[in-house]
Amino acid sequence: MSEFLGNSPNARLVALDNGTSAIAAYTVFSDATSGPSSVLLYNSAYFDGSGARSEATITLTGLTGVPTVGAKRMTAPNATAESGVTIGVGGAFDGNCVASGTQSLESTSVSDGQASFTLADSDALIVFLTA
Repeated sequence: MSEFLGNSPNARLVALDNGTSAIAAYTVFSDATSGPSSVLLYNSAYFDGSGARSEATITLTGLTGVPTVGAKRMTAPNATAESGVTIGVGGAFDGNCVASGTQSLESTSVSDGQASFTLADSDALIVFLTA
């Protein structure tokens, strides 16, 4: 979460969604004069680990000046998993929440100021809007 919020003492967190669905979207402004630096997308639809896992597609708009954006995904086998949690494709956490492995970013193309992301139930994604 600290990677999403950053370390600016003037950072502002702003909700982008209206709170009426399972999809939540928040953005961070590093200070009063800058544009958003990252977006957190979260699919709060509960997945218990059985049956098919549903997905939702979220499209961010107004992305100008960048051909691609990087994103870091956090996923787990189910909503209450204490093991098998991964972040950034190759990163993981052990039973004591100590990070291991190598995290990496997914790259998503921006076309006409838009980028789309697919989130499975109970997954989260940090989209980095700045280098």
